[in-house]
Amino acid sequence: MKKLFILPVFLIAFQSCSQSIDINDLKINNSDLKITYWTKSSFGLNSTSTKLLSKDSKEFKNFNDWLIDNSKGWEKSIASYATPNIFITSADFRLLIFKNFVIIGYSDKNNKPMQLIKHTNIKEFEFLNEKNERTHNKQKSQ
Repeated sequence: MKKLFILPVFLIAFQSCSQSIDINDLKINNSDLKITYWTKSSFGLNSTSTKLLSKDSKEFKNFNDWLIDNSKGWEKSIASYATPNIFITSADFRLLIFKNFVIIGYSDKNNKPMQLIKHTNIKEFEFLNEKNERTHNKQKSQ
């Protein structure tokens, strides 16, 4: 009976172990990124604005630095998540930024899909200032 109890506890503990990301697995250094901002009105309607984050921009460098500084302390996540505050994407990468956590999705060196979560504060992403001359507003009511 003890063995039946120990196995599930071991599996749960193993799944929640801290993970590290290898920034090279993200495949973002050779392409621009797309940033989408979601805002919710008092009427419950969502609006979005998007912009391109050029690989040569200061914001891209700051984002890359954030990834390097935060490469440890991630946990596996199998859940699906609703609309984030900020969504950063490329062909092989996605980062969903919520108020108190981020979700990263990518394929590792062996092309195994990875989805990891890290608790953080959205204020850490203030360098992705929405006010930029390359901002393209796309107002959508949903």
